Amino acid sequence: MLDNRQKVRRLFKERFGRRPAEIVHSPGRINIIGEHTDYSLLPVLPVAMTRGNRIAIAPTDDDRIVARSASFHAEDAELERKELPDEPKHSWHRYLLGVVQQLAKLAPGKGAELAICGDLPFTGGLSSSSSLTLGLIEAFNLAWDLGLSRIDVVELAVAAERLVSVECGQMDQRIIAFAQPERALRIDFQPLGHRPVPLPGELCFVAAYSGEGALKGGNAKQSYNDRVIGCRLAARLLAQRLRTRSTQVLGSLMGSAGLAAAAATLPDQASPQEISEALHTDLEPLIKMSAGEFPADRIIPVRAPALHVFGEASRVEDMEIALLEGDLTHIGALLDQSHTSLATLFGCSTPALDQLCKDMRRAGALGARLTGAGFGGYAIAAATPDTIDDVLEAAMARTGGPAFEVIPGPGLGRISRSGTLQAAA
Repeated sequence: MLDNRQKVRRLFKERFGRRPAEIVHSPGRINIIGEHTDYSLLPVLPVAMTRGNRIAIAPTDDDRIVARSASFHAEDAELERKELPDEPKHSWHRYLLGVVQQLAKLAPGKGAELAICGDLPFTGGLSSSSSLTLGLIEAFNLAWDLGLSRIDVVELAVAAERLVSVECGQMDQRIIAFAQPERALRIDFQPLGHRPVPLPGELCFVAAYSGEGALKGGNAKQSYNDRVIGCRLAARLLAQRLRTRSTQVLGSLMGSAGLAAAAATLPDQASPQEISEALHTDLEPLIKMSAGEFPADRIIPVRAPALHVFGEASRVEDMEIALLEGDLTHIGALLDQSHTSLATLFGCSTPALDQLCKDMRRAGALGARLTGAGFGGYAIAAATPDTIDDVLEAAMARTGGPAFEVIPGPGLGRISRSGTLQAAA
């Protein structure tokens, strides 16, 4: 059976009649804990998977980009760099278009041929969109000899995704870029930094599909952006009540005296317009987004999302300690606490995700929770070697899968002709 490196090389040759110049590996991820905290500049604790996207590329000199994906049966993406379309024909083409827009001023006149394949599901929660976006940028980086660093790739990927998707933070991009095998990555955003966290040898993770897609579009996109803006409103209100420096970022308020009491008095719901008028502040910064603006009169939750974010940030701290100490019982309890908060406070779980987590716990999981943005998609469970098969069986029985063991793997890199992975610069 061909591995994904061989598959993408064969796909490239079948489509373009030659060998690729480079092959890039870009992994997916699960987030162990720290959900919906990154855009509030509070810490996260994800791990990269060995599953991901492989992208084969060769440069051309005709300003034209052609890409074929084995994961989608839609027609090839074809772009003229001098005349980019306003709207691509198919959904996955949006990410290629977003990347090309970010690279518009680099390597003028250059084009490329690409083939994409992998083993990462595209049904929400495993960072398939970020995996594709970073992989594409790194592929162009190598093919066009752009000299981009991993930080450059991360920043370009965040900008590209915000233009075509949701107002995301930087967790997905940073874990994909900087992951290490057999390690989680504690990522902080204020100040910016990361450190590897060893995983206990007897700890296993299962990723299981809920049966409900959670693609970043439609209602899921609006619900996600509601909570992003809700956290901004909460931060503005809290800064005023705590008489501290004005901020739109909840992370700037962590550790403030009286924070818990002030957070408890936040309004249940409000609109950006109402908060702007109440605080006598400009409306524009509250609703500005990378792609368009948020409706000023839309009523959105404020208090509950903020309470979740503060509690989840504390759970990241506790999880890092539990992983370092190998405290499997506490690891499981923190996963369960996180899911309860995401369901009852943040409001991004679904009955299918709730039931899937319950079934995996009953089968022997240490704990379970949704992973990713929620509103469908995937859940993860912590297990041990003697319970993992039962947990996988329970997940498959509930939804029919996919369900699989997560193997913590390396981050973004170039695959050499010998098959070895070389980390991105």
